[in-house]
Amino acid sequence: MAILTMSEVAGRLKEIAKRGKRVENKDLKILYEAGASSKEKAFFVLRKSIGTSAQRNKTRRKLKEIWRINKSKAGKPFDIIVIPKKDLSKVKNKDLEENFLSILRKAEIIK
Repeated sequence: MAILTMSEVAGRLKEIAKRGKRVENKDLKILYEAGASSKEKAFFVLRKSIGTSAQRNKTRRKLKEIWRINKSKAGKPFDIIVIPKKDLSKVKNKDLEENFLSILRKAEIIK
């Protein structure tokens, strides 16, 4: 597995934001681009205005775990950026998973 440098990650995030498609719901926004690489990549971006660093990290860990478990359901490789709109650290895992999976279905990333 190739490890990306910070400048490569920043460049890739800009490309997805510029050329990719957007889907959002009340809690999450995702930007995605299909088939950009041979393996799916997920980037989780949380603004500093979303709670404390502990709350942001907890939210990021929850979303990463949901993605790790469900990424095999993706039909083809996608690069996605997941951006929570608010603090989701206190949301129940089941509710967050349903919300995240519904937006991935809406974007037709998973079936």
